[in-house]
Amino acid sequence: MAALMLAVQEEVARRRAFRRERVFRDRLHPLDAYNDLELYRRYRLDRETLLELIDAVGDELDPITLRNHALPRELKVLAALRFYGTGSFQILTGDSVQISQPTMCRVISQVTRALLALVPKVIKFPALDEIPNIVEEFHNIANFPSVLGLVDGTHVWILGPSQHEWRYINRKGYHSINTQVVMDAQYRFINVVAKWPGSTHDSVNLRESGLSEIMSRRDGEEILLGDSGYPVRPWLMTPFLNPETAAQRRYNKSHKKTRCLVERGIGQWKRWFNCLHGQLRYSPQKSCEIIAVCAALQNIAVNRGLPDFEDLPIEHQQPRQPQPDDDHENVAVLPDRPNGAAARNDIVNNHFQ
Repeated sequence: MAALMLAVQEEVARRRAFRRERVFRDRLHPLDAYNDLELYRRYRLDRETLLELIDAVGDELDPITLRNHALPRELKVLAALRFYGTGSFQILTGDSVQISQPTMCRVISQVTRALLALVPKVIKFPALDEIPNIVEEFHNIANFPSVLGLVDGTHVWILGPSQHEWRYINRKGYHSINTQVVMDAQYRFINVVAKWPGSTHDSVNLRESGLSEIMSRRDGEEILLGDSGYPVRPWLMTPFLNPETAAQRRYNKSHKKTRCLVERGIGQWKRWFNCLHGQLRYSPQKSCEIIAVCAALQNIAVNRGLPDFEDLPIEHQQPRQPQPDDDHENVAVLPDRPNGAAARNDIVNNHFQ
């Protein structure tokens, strides 16, 4: 026994002798290092908004240890925003602020959880006093009446999960989360549902999302516009697949011109947060959390009146799975309802004759 203990002590001493000493790198402090434009390019938000965001979630991010060299809250938020904005590998994103890849992985998870608390506060249906302005904005586009929002589905590419992998393969052959969004005329999200596997049809997502209940409570006063991948409902207007009259063709033309805003909005969103263009190499649950957080961050940017990120040069883009505008299916798998068809005919007769 004594010989064994001696051998263990010698092995411990040997390992200690060869153990590499920890090296603490001088970290970059972006708020001090970059001017306003450089901050916006790298972190997708302006300086004032960044500081407010850090204050809003900082209490959940402060170090719980008194050890030296713990990451401050601002560096955590900025590192995560850098990942959301570029979609780069964690090691590259970590190098930009001088933190290691394992630390970067923990930071993304921690900041994403903290930002999730903001999602229901910034993604919500408009208040009653805001609705008339939204309806007027949509009406000014192509004279379509009573539009509250535009609904569409988009696929976000993810790493194939280990469980139920087949459910996440969409009709284009890659793994994804089929995300349902509703946007207003300012490219602001008023509803986001990011939880369904890529194989799920848009109209099934709609049925299970609770959006029907929300809109039904409005007694048909306002409507949503959707493509032909959705069934027509009293509160959801889709185009005529085979228009037979001049009024129906005018309806389709106005519908298309108005609804195309949501496709442009989704494209803008994925440019703003380029991690949604590349492959999210996370579990489906964490990928859904990142999608929701990026939607909330886009709303924050829109509410602050920040310029369209498309107008600025993007320094890095990840190779991405082709995602053309027709992410949706062309024909709904759920049948139209008679009362929905009647409501659509009323709009045609009252506004497009």
